[in-house]
Amino acid sequence: MYQFVSKCLDKVQGTTAGKLIRDALRWSSHDAIEEKIEISDIAHLVRTYWYDSFEEQFEVIDRYYEARSVVGLIVEGRNRASHRPWDLDPEFTRTQLFLIAELLGKINKPNEQRQVEAIRDKLFSDDAKERLAETKERLKEMETENAKYKQSLLETKERLTDAESKNSKYEKDTAELSKQVDEKENRIKKLLKQQKEAKAQNEKSKKDLARTKRGLEKSEEAQTDYKQRLETISKELKATEKEARTAEENLKTTSNQLEEAVDEWGTSVERLMATRKLFTTATIGSQEIQKIFPSFETDSAVRILDRRGTDKRNYLVKLMEQKQSTLIYVQSEEKINELLTHVVPEKAEVIGRHNERTSKAEETEILEKLENRELIAVVSNTTFSTLASSHCVEHFVFCHLTPGLDEFFKRCEPVFASAKSAYLHLIYNDEQDAKNLNEWLTQKYPDRKTLNSLYRALRECVGINGDFINTQKVYNGLDIAGLGITELGIETGLAIFEEVGALERSKDSIKLLPFSGRKSKIHHRGEELKGEIEEIRSFQLKQPIEKIWEEILGALDIDLERYLLKSNVASGEAEVDAETVLEEEETSSYDASSIDSEVNNPNDIDDKQSVTKQPVTPSKFSGKWTMEEVRNSLSEEIRDYHRKNYPEERCNIFYRRVVEIQNLIEAEGWRLKPPKLNKESCSFQLMDKGITRVRIVFGVLLDTFLPHANLVDRNGEKIPDLSIKSNPPRIFAPITEEEAKQLERQHGCEFWGITERKIYYNIPDDITELRPVLEFAYNKHRGQ
Repeated sequence: MYQFVSKCLDKVQGTTAGKLIRDALRWSSHDAIEEKIEISDIAHLVRTYWYDSFEEQFEVIDRYYEARSVVGLIVEGRNRASHRPWDLDPEFTRTQLFLIAELLGKINKPNEQRQVEAIRDKLFSDDAKERLAETKERLKEMETENAKYKQSLLETKERLTDAESKNSKYEKDTAELSKQVDEKENRIKKLLKQQKEAKAQNEKSKKDLARTKRGLEKSEEAQTDYKQRLETISKELKATEKEARTAEENLKTTSNQLEEAVDEWGTSVERLMATRKLFTTATIGSQEIQKIFPSFETDSAVRILDRRGTDKRNYLVKLMEQKQSTLIYVQSEEKINELLTHVVPEKAEVIGRHNERTSKAEETEILEKLENRELIAVVSNTTFSTLASSHCVEHFVFCHLTPGLDEFFKRCEPVFASAKSAYLHLIYNDEQDAKNLNEWLTQKYPDRKTLNSLYRALRECVGINGDFINTQKVYNGLDIAGLGITELGIETGLAIFEEVGALERSKDSIKLLPFSGRKSKIHHRGEELKGEIEEIRSFQLKQPIEKIWEEILGALDIDLERYLLKSNVASGEAEVDAETVLEEEETSSYDASSIDSEVNNPNDIDDKQSVTKQPVTPSKFSGKWTMEEVRNSLSEEIRDYHRKNYPEERCNIFYRRVVEIQNLIEAEGWRLKPPKLNKESCSFQLMDKGITRVRIVFGVLLDTFLPHANLVDRNGEKIPDLSIKSNPPRIFAPITEEEAKQLERQHGCEFWGITERKIYYNIPDDITELRPVLEFAYNKHRGQ
């Protein structure tokens, strides 16, 4: 054996076999190695230098036993034989001799192998083969069992590895959670520690399984122990998965909160961009004549910019330089050509053209080019028929006076359908544009005398019931006749004759027919416009833009809540109906004391007066209004908004409150319009402006805490923003704080929050508990 060990150690580079042996056995350089070395020393050397030298000389004998283990058996056999009073077990001795002989064969020592086999055969009878076979069979069974245990360990290890990977991910994710998640993190860390201990325990189990080669009984004990540990680990894994699910739910909650914060941030950015555009637009034109309504202090989706009297050309050029989609209204097709050729010729290539003959398909194409920024503006002498729904146009410029107030309001209507913040620019001039409009109306709508002259000239040119004659020839003939009628007037005259049945058209030809006696709506309209010229001039030129704004909203029946937004840029005031901006303009002389104090102003009531508090009885109002009718009254846009932004239960509460209030209104006989629902509130409005000119007398809020909210409680403390779950729908009424406190003293109607112009109430289960508040608000603003 020494020669084999020395041969293996000589292959270690940079040293000698003798030095390696002396270092491992701690011998001096004078010791004779070959004389002093024993079999136990050889085993120590094999273990010490296994990876440096001996490993490459051996192959694994079977799945579990290798050379180092067999050497250990040799040493153990020698010790038992050399140290009395140990008694050698015959079975053990025969097994060890068999293994020694097999090892000697593996290391190519046939002589020594035969000697060991001879000793074994001499000591034991011929039944060695049977015993050997039995031993091998037992070893195979042990190997099979150990293979199963090893496979189970591998599967457990994979599960543990997977659990560790999941826990690592959850640890990273939950690091961003709030303080309430910190406790979960500590518990997860504790579980990770337990998992590491379990992993260490598994490593120990592996070592225990390796020792099962010593006997079947020890293997069975190890198996029982392993099963118990596996059950413990399984329980720990289940607990870990449960904690992981909890952490995942918390992560989803935090993610939802983050999405809400991102949405709010996006809304703020949009408002900032709109404000920036507004300030940029406000710098265009003369600073002496500019005025904006609603003002900068009010956050509005639509504004009027008063630039009447400004230099049109300079104004349009600077507006075009902003490269924002613009619709320019002019008086006539002649003015379209004039604008493109003389006013802004440098921008003509990126300005589209639109008139009465433009088809809907062409309109759609023009709007698509505006949206794609192929065009920056469109000039038109009429209203777009396809701008009723959401569109991208931001600026609507009125270059000239619009013929007819109804047409003016019609041209304003698309402003309120813009998907962006939109602006009405009034840049027409005083007397010159009024004079131009008067001349244009005179040219476009000939009077009866001129029409008679035109008809006689046509009859001379084409005759009656004759053949069709080319229209251009007719125009040439009329010019020769010298009637002094413009081409625009001739075209209107032909349209009038066709309307009354005195003319028939066929593509580019016409034919005169006898008069049928019918009246012409075109002629009547022209006479109306010429008669209204002073009213048109007075309204479009002289009225302040506050009045123009009010008339536009009234004529188009615009919902103020949608276009006067709900925040104040300077102070952060929150108003739901936003109508208060106009109310302040209209009610500067309004005095609340003018209302009948006995009914409408609780501040004037003496607390010592005997006031009987109304008893609260169960609600009897279950009239014709139902939640289904309320849902059906909503537009698809509002219904989708409610479905995406609020839980179904919250929306149902909101609809149910609207139904209860409306049924109470009908039971009391109050004269109010049907409930008006929008995305975040429902308002109940008077039929007219009432004595205080406040249309909305009370309403219901779907969400009190909007980005504009600036609510304070009854003690003047600001109410912090609450989550949707802790912030139910509430009723508001435009009454003063003093009035609300007096109503509370008299009827027990306790209010929840206050803004500058409104009082907010929690909605009781029985809506009649707030009947005194609703009745007071109704009577106050209606003037009863």
